[in-house]
Amino acid sequence: NLSNSLFLIRSNKLHYFDKHIKLQIQIKPTTMGGHMSKKPAESSAEMTILQYVTELTSYEAACRADADLQSFDTTLQARTSHVINALAVGVEVRSLSFDSLKEVTGCLLDMNQEVVKVILDCKKDIWKSQELFELVEDYFENSLQTLDFCTALEKCLKKVKDTQLLIMVALQQFDHEQVSGEKNKYVKTLEELRNFKEAEDPFTQEFFQMFQSVYRQQISMLEKLQMRKNKLDKKLR
Repeated sequence: NLSNSLFLIRSNKLHYFDKHIKLQIQIKPTTMGGHMSKKPAESSAEMTILQYVTELTSYEAACRADADLQSFDTTLQARTSHVINALAVGVEVRSLSFDSLKEVTGCLLDMNQEVVKVILDCKKDIWKSQELFELVEDYFENSLQTLDFCTALEKCLKKVKDTQLLIMVALQQFDHEQVSGEKNKYVKTLEELRNFKEAEDPFTQEFFQMFQSVYRQQISMLEKLQMRKNKLDKKLR
């Protein structure tokens, strides 16, 4: 039915952009004898890109036909552009500021709220379909695990801030001892630098394992959504 279709098609654009970016990374044309040579893997990747371009075209047509979906798409594009602009600020220095990370996490929270609204709007149809119900369960489970990851990230960033304070104290000690007339100069500065050196890495192995786990779960969710959409497309033909 219509609400079932809209629930799945709204996820399709996010799915397209995710796959499109990965495929752009995978495609690396090689030059042979001054001419571009296409490997079989590259041709396959280009065909996959064509598939998602076709899906995006279908999505855009659906947006034009449905006011609610068009509103969702406008909000999605605005938030995505805002996040990209925030991330672009740190490109030149190859670093991300806390403000940029805040923008990204804020966007994720906003999009989660939008998804919850879609789920509530389509709740009757979701209850009727066991497969859709399981997808929603997976979504909420992924959201909880993503929240756990964000909590772990917050703890790591606090440790980074504490480590930064050690450097700041060392610099203050250096400025003070530089102008002092003491014989053993820079003793306190070296002590603070030792504290910095001995501090644990704020980003532990467990943190990166958690990141990989969340990443795999998100990819799995996208694949399930795509499978469900393909089934629905066949029914609508």
